[in-house]
Amino acid sequence: MPQTTDKRPLVLVVDDDRTMRLMIRAALENVGLRVEESESGQAALHAFPLLAPNLVLLDVLMPGIDGFETCRQLRTKPGGSNTPVLMMTSLDDFDSVHGAFEAGATDFITKPLNWVMLGYRARYLLRASNAFQELQRSQERLARAQNIARLGHWELDLTTQRFHFSCEVCKLLGLDMEAAEPDFEILFQFIHPEDRQLVRRTIEDSINRRQPYSLNYRVILPTGQEHNVFHQGEVVCDESGRAIGMMGTFQDVTELKKAEEQIRRLAFYDNLTGLANRLLFRERIDQALAFCRRHNNGLAVLFLDLDRFKRINDTLGHHNGDQLLRKIAERLRNCLRETDCISQVRDEEINTCVSRLGGDEFSILVTDLKHPRDAAKVAERLREAIVRPVDLEGHEVTITASIGISIAPDDGSDPDTLLKNADTAMYHAKESGRNTYQFYRESMNDSALERLALENDLRKALEREEFLLYFQPQIELPGNTLLPLWPFIRFFQIIEFLWTLFSPVDFLRLKNS
Repeated sequence: MPQTTDKRPLVLVVDDDRTMRLMIRAALENVGLRVEESESGQAALHAFPLLAPNLVLLDVLMPGIDGFETCRQLRTKPGGSNTPVLMMTSLDDFDSVHGAFEAGATDFITKPLNWVMLGYRARYLLRASNAFQELQRSQERLARAQNIARLGHWELDLTTQRFHFSCEVCKLLGLDMEAAEPDFEILFQFIHPEDRQLVRRTIEDSINRRQPYSLNYRVILPTGQEHNVFHQGEVVCDESGRAIGMMGTFQDVTELKKAEEQIRRLAFYDNLTGLANRLLFRERIDQALAFCRRHNNGLAVLFLDLDRFKRINDTLGHHNGDQLLRKIAERLRNCLRETDCISQVRDEEINTCVSRLGGDEFSILVTDLKHPRDAAKVAERLREAIVRPVDLEGHEVTITASIGISIAPDDGSDPDTLLKNADTAMYHAKESGRNTYQFYRESMNDSALERLALENDLRKALEREEFLLYFQPQIELPGNTLLPLWPFIRFFQIIEFLWTLFSPVDFLRLKNS
């Protein structure tokens, strides 16, 4: 059949009486409908898939396949389950009406037909069919959206305790929809034991206060897997304000939680070692300072730098250097576990945190200090743990660390000051021969500032050519001649003087300060 651009609804009229078909056509076209005709049930079954009509007008009594059987077979055709079928019969007994609906008819109309009413009846069925199909499409879209979002809904009648939940809730909890009993308590069977009381208390408070709620908690599926869910609910009240029901949603947010955790790890943890980064370490110091002020406890910040780490990268390559950093990080974690410290903050408990600040620099937060010597014990334990040999692809490597210690509140009352002062003490530990630790003292900053000022003055003096070379002539006694190498000797004497003034460690510290 050729394609048509006519957008009017199409009605397939099935009747063995040609005159009746012509009269029906006239009545339907008069109200703006298109019409196609079939003279028998068999012809209609053949034409239906090709025409895809919006409505079928079907006579009951026809030779061959009657209207009842034609309707039953139409319902099995593609698209036939939702197409409205209006059956026409001159029989008005109960059995005929019952048979029409049993066969799948949408409605029936008796002969003789009222031609005006027939057109309106057809248009009404078309509107009802369109509304039903739009509702069905909307439900399908909603079901797909809920399936994508892993979102289910539930309702609870507080008067009868009748509970209803969607198939998506069953799917999320691993329940069989047919076998699942409509009982609100079934949800609590899956809630993690540690979260169960919180959920029950939240729901009870919501009912008492007539307020909505939302909370995240863990559920354990029949397979033993642990998932995270986001549960929302609100109370339904009658006109008098009495709570008569509840309704809400139930969403699996396990993947979202994993993504959030991954984002948190990227934001607060070092990718190479898995330790906290500088941002998280400063946050932990802030929390620890507040805790210590409330409980009148002390804390220490240890700044640890590996000695001569650059030679590992230069001789064994950066791959082995990274491997060494990972092993050192693991030793630091294990060492602090041995001192009964952990790297998490939970409720009122503030404990140790280990951080990699960058390169070969690490920082350690130690809390609940009774005396500064407790920090020294931790530093000594760290130093002994680091100095043990490390195997790097068959190369046995021994490395040491220099550690600086600052104590709060004496050496600082904010994260930046404590870190800076611990860093200063660490460089003094390097000056003392490395592989040791030093406590911060105010004189260290004074000395550093003096050296920084002297370095700046020397640099400006070089730029302004303010250096003057004083020398004493040296004469060879036998020949009474002036030695020609004195300028070079004097030059190297100046360089030696400056070298004694500033060691390479001093320049590095001043550069990074």
